[in-house]
Amino acid sequence: MTDTALAGASVDSAAAKRPARAPRPAAKPHGQWKVDGKTPLNANETWKQEDDGLNVRERIETIYSKDGFDAIPSQDLHGRFRWWGLYTQRKPGIDGGKTATLEPHELEDKYFMLRVRIDGGALTTEQLRVIGQISVDFGRDSADLTDRQNIQLHWIRVEDIPEIWTRLEGVGLSTTEACGDVPRVILGSPAAGIAKDEIIDPT
Repeated sequence: MTDTALAGASVDSAAAKRPARAPRPAAKPHGQWKVDGKTPLNANETWKQEDDGLNVRERIETIYSKDGFDAIPSQDLHGRFRWWGLYTQRKPGIDGGKTATLEPHELEDKYFMLRVRIDGGALTTEQLRVIGQISVDFGRDSADLTDRQNIQLHWIRVEDIPEIWTRLEGVGLSTTEACGDVPRVILGSPAAGIAKDEIIDPT
């Protein structure tokens, strides 16, 4: 066999060992289920197909509030809980810049931030007093007023969430769809109902 033939055989052998390339899609995805179809779904869309995010409330009330933080599976903890206004809280001492490099279990403390949804930014005195007392009883006397007109409570334990919901709902407040991949709070102007040049009165 000639040197040229040997070289050709070597190239053919190397090519045979290479994994075959995946075929390119016929067209660039449009980002629309109606056009592209629903497969493959990303991880977030997969768990939403498996169970409605709002269904997790029953599990919070009947299972997790009794069995504690360690009983919560990841898809509920990092996904469906948000539909009820709940995010895991970052451990003290972890710089915000590390959130992109650490895994969730390395970042999170066993406490939650709970967001109270306040559509239109309007609260009665009674509602504000209830939120304040929840902060005293369960949130280490702290609360945040957000630029989206919500109130956020920190240091919330999963064991206390059912009682907090009872108190909030008793005065017409809710944490439903305050976070997550949902229609969030509806903002309102502080001058609504009193501005002379308003087109409609949303109050």
